[in-house]
Amino acid sequence: LRIFILFASPPEKEFAWSEEGLEGCYRFILRIWNLVEENLDLFQEKGVIAAGQFDEASFQRLSKKLHQTIKKVTDDIEQRFHLNTAISALMELTNSLKKDRDLLRQSREGRELLAEALTDLILLLGPFAPHLAEELWQKTGRTTLVAQTSWPSYNPELAKEEMITIVVQINGKLRDKFEVEAETEEELLKEKALSLPRIQELLGGREPKKIVCVKNKLVSLVV
Repeated sequence: LRIFILFASPPEKEFAWSEEGLEGCYRFILRIWNLVEENLDLFQEKGVIAAGQFDEASFQRLSKKLHQTIKKVTDDIEQRFHLNTAISALMELTNSLKKDRDLLRQSREGRELLAEALTDLILLLGPFAPHLAEELWQKTGRTTLVAQTSWPSYNPELAKEEMITIVVQINGKLRDKFEVEAETEEELLKEKALSLPRIQELLGGREPKKIVCVKNKLVSLVV
C-alpha cells in the first residue's frame, strides 16, 4: 500500500485510487522478494569460481543500469522529491536483473555484480518499503539494519545517460532543437524548450495555448 501511494502520483498532484495499480505494486515487490530468494547463494559464496563463460555485454549493461538507478533514485529523493519516478527506476532495475540474471550467474564476475546489484536494490527500497527491505537484508545474512547502512554510491561515468536531440516545434513547424539526457522528464523538457532564446523570440511574450511532449523526441508548442 505504501509503495502504491508513493508511486501513483507526485505529491503536488491529485491521488486516484486504483485496484489495478495496487495489484501492480504487489507484483513488483513480489518480483524483488523472489529475486533475492532465488539468489541467496550469491551471499554465501567464499571464493567460489563459476565454471561458465563471462558475458561482457550483460555485465556492462547491468553495471551501467545499476549506477544510473542509484543516481536517479538519489536525485529524485534529495533534489526533486519525485518519489513516483524513483520507484519507477527501481522497477526498471528489477526487470534488468531478471533479464540478465541467468547469463551473469555463469561467471564469478557476473555473480559478484548480481550480489552487489541486489544489495543496492534492497538499500534503495528502504525508504519506500522499510519493513520488506529489512527482512530481505536479514535474509542475505546481514546482522545490521538497512536504516543503519550507508546509502549506495554511484560512479558518475557509469551513471551518464545517452544524449539525444529534442526538436522544438511551434504550430507544427521545426523552430529549434537541443540536447538532453535520454529519458529526461517531460516537465524538464518543457522548461528547456521555453528557455531557448530562439523560441522566446518567436513567442514574443505569448504563452503557448498547449504544450505537447513526446518523450525522447520533441516538444510541440501551439500558439
